[in-house]
Amino acid sequence: MEVTFPKLCLGLLVPALCAGLAGCNSAASISATPPPAVGQVDSILVQTLPAAVNWDGQPGPDGLEARVYLFQYDRKLPVAAKGTLEFTVYEGILRAEGIAEAKPFYSWRFDGETLKEHLTRSAVGWGYTVRLGWGAAAPAASAVTLLSRYLPPEGRPIVARPITLATGPR
Repeated sequence: MEVTFPKLCLGLLVPALCAGLAGCNSAASISATPPPAVGQVDSILVQTLPAAVNWDGQPGPDGLEARVYLFQYDRKLPVAAKGTLEFTVYEGILRAEGIAEAKPFYSWRFDGETLKEHLTRSAVGWGYTVRLGWGAAAPAASAVTLLSRYLPPEGRPIVARPITLATGPR
């Protein structure tokens, strides 16, 4: 499997960066209703907390939380999607070129219908907030690598840069 990363144009990064810098997009400029879903996107931006999350109060991490924004080059704000979001976690710290040979630890798929339940509005625009729980089978490694992909109804997948997250002490 060849993993390619789309080039992100500066115009797509500005809305995401502005969210942390006093918000270039005012809440008033982001529609109160979600945009119509599209099939094709040009890039994917995934934001996570820096470490795995404990949701149940019991010792040990329970999974990851991710916020995903999908962009089309000709639109200023993120778009909603008809396709599928796929997340795969690998134990340890992996570089992009090593992922094809790595064995996945856990994976999740959210199709277009399921994604509607996870669509949320933020200062950046409309995106998807998902919990990626691994249940009782927590990774043994002190870090995991998260790979996120958007699978359009037709055409090739759009892959985000891998993200490495701490899972806490073992």
